[in-house]
Amino acid sequence: MDSASANPVTRRGGDAFTLIELLVVTAIISILTSIAMPHFLEAVTRSNVTRAKGDMKAVANALEMYRVDWKAYPQAVLVFSSRRLRPLTTPSRFLESLPEDPFSESEGRSRTYSYGAMDLRRADRFLLASRGPDRNGNTTPIEFYPGNKPGLFIGELLNFRYMIYSPTNGTISRGDLYQASDATP
Repeated sequence: MDSASANPVTRRGGDAFTLIELLVVTAIISILTSIAMPHFLEAVTRSNVTRAKGDMKAVANALEMYRVDWKAYPQAVLVFSSRRLRPLTTPSRFLESLPEDPFSESEGRSRTYSYGAMDLRRADRFLLASRGPDRNGNTTPIEFYPGNKPGLFIGELLNFRYMIYSPTNGTISRGDLYQASDATP
């Protein structure tokens, strides 16, 4: 018996990977990753859009229940945006808690959806809005929500550009998501 066949640990030179083969495999994996990554990012954006639409629908239903009980929507004047929807959770519980806008994370804190209501004294219309996937970047041209005016967001005119979100460009689409009492997208 020769010494190579007696020792199973000894390998022949042709069975090992060469440096070139390892580089080719690494390059192929890199190319596949670069192709797949945008699709994964777009899936996350689509899921956040779906979540925001669902949350706003739940808040809209709670606002309608509030209106049935109180004959008007909660007032939106002279109240910080985060507290405008508080009547939906206390003292009556139309919602267990206020959902947070997945697109409003700034400086490590999340915020609820923006809420506006008109007429200011006795609200009979409301508008909920999310900043959308662009997180309210500079959007032009400004496009107003159907049948609504920018005055619905008192004190927030500088923060919102009022452009309606369209998913035509995937993760780079601009605009806001909204839910209104008298108009739906």
